Amino acid sequence: MNFSIEQLQSFVAVYENGSFSKAALYLDKHRTTIGQVINNLEDELAVDLFQRSGRTAEPTEDAALLYRYAKQVVEQARSFDKLALSLSYGELEHM
Repeated sequence: MNFSIEQLQSFVAVYENGSFSKAALYLDKHRTTIGQVINNLEDELAVDLFQRSGRTAEPTEDAALLYRYAKQVVEQARSFDKLALSLSYGELEHM
């Protein structure tokens, strides 16, 4: 499988916000972009992550199982980014 951090960030945002529109606001992206990213992730994983009805996105059982792991990956990526930024600004010494 070849999915991106962006896809996992979008998945986590939709899962936590309950809609594509709210996730788009949170991520500062267009709603259609979030929808396409989630569709691509669902195709990549070969599972449906959300049941779409009206303005809500209800997580499927598969999404509930995957959420915890996706959240951990997103948090680790943020930590990596912060550390790399600190190193580039000389705020931390190399270990």
